[in-house]
Amino acid sequence: SSGINAEYGDNLPIVVEEMEEGLKRVAKSDDDSVNSIKKKFRSMEELKKEMPNVEIKTEGQLMKDKMALFNSVNTSDIPSLIIVLEELEDLAHKYDNGGLLVSQGWIGELGELLSHSDEEVYRGVLRVFSSAAQSNPPVQKHCIQAGYLDALISKLLSQSEKLAKSTVFTISSMVRNFPAGLDAFRSLHGYNTLSTKLTLSSQAPLQRAILTFYNDLLDQDIQLKSDEVLKGLQPAGSMLCKKVSEIISDSSSSVDVVQEAVQFYSHTHHICSADINTAVTERLKQLQVLFNSEGNEEVTSIINLALSGQ
Repeated sequence: SSGINAEYGDNLPIVVEEMEEGLKRVAKSDDDSVNSIKKKFRSMEELKKEMPNVEIKTEGQLMKDKMALFNSVNTSDIPSLIIVLEELEDLAHKYDNGGLLVSQGWIGELGELLSHSDEEVYRGVLRVFSSAAQSNPPVQKHCIQAGYLDALISKLLSQSEKLAKSTVFTISSMVRNFPAGLDAFRSLHGYNTLSTKLTLSSQAPLQRAILTFYNDLLDQDIQLKSDEVLKGLQPAGSMLCKKVSEIISDSSSSVDVVQEAVQFYSHTHHICSADINTAVTERLKQLQVLFNSEGNEEVTSIINLALSGQ
């Protein structure tokens, strides 16, 4: 306060008064802005009164209607099922609508189709689950408690690579940014299952999906960043390191997959270093030059980190 007094002297009361008046004008301006915005829109009740012959529905009513339509479709009517699931996917990404799937028990009705023989229907259901669970803790919690996370992890090893990619994305939606989900994923041997699936994979889309998921988890799961980083991966841990090394050193690997593989290695090089041979090191140096020439600073820094860890 002595500094303020020295600067303003006897004018301090005037300065304070001006500040108070300024704050009042800001508050009034904010109120005016809010009121101005409110005037541009009408409430649902006002709209219904003004347009009595037009049916206006809330998001919740739309969800109810779509679920009624879903339940009216025969499970053998594949085209109709897929259309309804796509419409539900569009609605479920909104937080409140995702919550309705849980609170109304609709998610259980959808879950029954996870055993459907048609892959497109299965993927359609997965997309609804993913849309609803993404950054929505109540839905994520329910998916774990109801056994859906466990069911998807159990299905993974027996699925085709195309189907497994969809399953991995949904599992990711259920556990990312949700500590209890990470704990459940770990206890259900999710890391080991995912690692085994990656070592068996020969297709870039699934490899990228799994490595991207792993890199997201490595950013979130403090336990994985410890010296016991591969504890949850055994016995697949050593195979995982070898697979990541093969992806990096293989010049035919797609750039986006290699990028995820290098990022994974930058997280785990102190564990996977035994699997890094001359071919991998040379490939990393080639990629370093490539991405640096393209001005891709993010990937270049990851490669630098991976090389420095050797």
